[in-house]
Amino acid sequence: MLRAGSKLAVDRLRDADEDAAARALSHIRLTDVARVATEIELSEGQDRGAVTTGAIYQFWPTQAAFQADLMVHLLTEEPLPAEDRLAARTLELIAAGGPVEEMLAELAIMAYRIARTTEIYDLSLLFVPYSRLPRVGEALQTSYRDQATAARPIYHALLMAGSLKLREPWRLEDMMSAISALHDGYRIQEHSGAVDGGTPHGEQVLAEATVAILRAFTEPVRAPDPEARPDTEVGPSPEVGRTTGRRLGVVQPRK
Repeated sequence: MLRAGSKLAVDRLRDADEDAAARALSHIRLTDVARVATEIELSEGQDRGAVTTGAIYQFWPTQAAFQADLMVHLLTEEPLPAEDRLAARTLELIAAGGPVEEMLAELAIMAYRIARTTEIYDLSLLFVPYSRLPRVGEALQTSYRDQATAARPIYHALLMAGSLKLREPWRLEDMMSAISALHDGYRIQEHSGAVDGGTPHGEQVLAEATVAILRAFTEPVRAPDPEARPDTEVGPSPEVGRTTGRRLGVVQPRK
């Protein structure tokens, strides 16, 4: 019976539609949405009367339609709070000097601490199995692309501070994807009870693995690049050493 149930579960996931994916949010009822929306408006000083389910139904014809849009909103519109804090800490670490591997280890632990206390991050992992659905897949891609855009200047600054460049044939995006996959997978492992990312040992495991990826993808800059030219903003090029990382602030390589 359990084998039969397992086959059904796999088949249902394979054949799932957007409504099925949104059922992960089936506990979000429109009556509760109306109540909380009213509370939010009052807390913001907007006393326009209570929000009603009737008003909500003018925008979403069914509760399932609302849940499907909510799923996309959670993946694309709700901000993850890490980037600004990580950028600020990166500047502090570079200004203080020291080995870039130690800087990355500290930032990896800091990023994971933020992620594991951010419910939106955990929610986003729920929808990964449904990524083949067009709206879910597009939303996940948008979310990861936005995170990469925010993280790219941080990595540029670290690589410049450590006088490192990407090994051929790797791009900066390849290294960022590997580190992102490591952190996402580590969070899933923590949910399963395989690791405890909240302990010093667990954090150190993640930090060491993150630094190992840095070592695998980078190498020291052997000589100045004759084509190097000053710039005022981190551009899309992954060729570290050709930009100044100024989106993070005035970031200069360590002497």
